[in-house]
Amino acid sequence: MSVMYRLLNWMGLVDEGESRFDPGYQPGSENTATGRRPPQRGHFRLVEDESPPMPADRRIAEPVPPYYRPSVVPPSGFSDVIIRSPEPVVTTTNYTEVLEASTFDDVRKVADRLREQVPVIVNLRDMEPDQIRRLVDFLSGLVYALDGTVKKSAPGVLLTRPPRVEIAPEELRRLSSLGLYDRDL
Repeated sequence: MSVMYRLLNWMGLVDEGESRFDPGYQPGSENTATGRRPPQRGHFRLVEDESPPMPADRRIAEPVPPYYRPSVVPPSGFSDVIIRSPEPVVTTTNYTEVLEASTFDDVRKVADRLREQVPVIVNLRDMEPDQIRRLVDFLSGLVYALDGTVKKSAPGVLLTRPPRVEIAPEELRRLSSLGLYDRDL
């Protein structure tokens, strides 16, 4: 018994004792134009693939994987045109937020400032080692999600930058005078 027949039987659309084939079938009762019999009320028939065969010159092409498809297709006649995305704008800032972190909860302030496109210096010198580990793990995920950067700027100090934001040299000198930025690192 086919799965389809068992499903129809389970739904009550066919009696279990009823045959899957029409016992009243007589050859020649098909419609000669289509080769099919006219439908009868109360009966069903299993439909097989009745699509006409595909001509040899019209085969269905295999789908092309998306990584082989060109992302931008120039209009016909413009095959030498190269479409480029604009270069990202890099801004330079003269202001950097300095955060003296004491607990893990201070990381929320860092996240808020980074979303506002403000670089943040995080001083971790007064934190417990396990809290530092948690904060660094969170900052790593945060800057990854925002496409920013994080780097060690001095012993126990991290510099986090949002994407496409550079810190001006005079601001780096100011941070260096505070002991929060070491050019050699």
